[in-house]
Amino acid sequence: GSGMGVGAWLGLAKNADKQKRDLDVKGIEVSTALSQPADVMVVMLGMNDVLAPYIGDTDESLDQWLANYRELIGLLSARLKPKVIGLATITPQTEDPATPKNQVMARMNQRITALADKLKTRVLPTNQTYWEVLAQGRQRQADFSLAGDRIHPNQAGHLAVAAGMLKGLGEEKASASLSTEHLGKTISGLNPAAAAPVA
Repeated sequence: GSGMGVGAWLGLAKNADKQKRDLDVKGIEVSTALSQPADVMVVMLGMNDVLAPYIGDTDESLDQWLANYRELIGLLSARLKPKVIGLATITPQTEDPATPKNQVMARMNQRITALADKLKTRVLPTNQTYWEVLAQGRQRQADFSLAGDRIHPNQAGHLAVAAGMLKGLGEEKASASLSTEHLGKTISGLNPAAAAPVA
């Protein structure tokens, strides 16, 4: 649901009454969706936790966030019984890796990666793929963006996220095809921005 962070999802997973609500996509009720088994479970959370913010930038706060994240994975896994679990890294907020929020998300991504190793789940490198595609696009067009509002991905941004997910799930051929056939065409079709006039 829009604006929900790890804490909200954990509360939802623990409370059967709250699960009788629809998600943003009408007709998808939480309790119904969580009662059906899934071969693959992807967890992609963290952006809202930083934007709200629901968490602070201290190690103590980030460690508590990770503990809640881990508990949520356990609760969802018990219900969905997935064969494969993928933990997606958090995509950037703004397009400068040095911003305070992106620095916090980088620390969260380190924790996600370490947790995936402990739990023997897959890491889905959505953050890394996002930065890579952004850099490729910027080489061609200076104002290229994967998110018009710097948060919500546009079509190219969603393709970058999907390519990262496929790569992390071991679907290298599909990821490469998506990158070449769709993202590659998008980037090659960009119009290089005109150089600024020299004063």
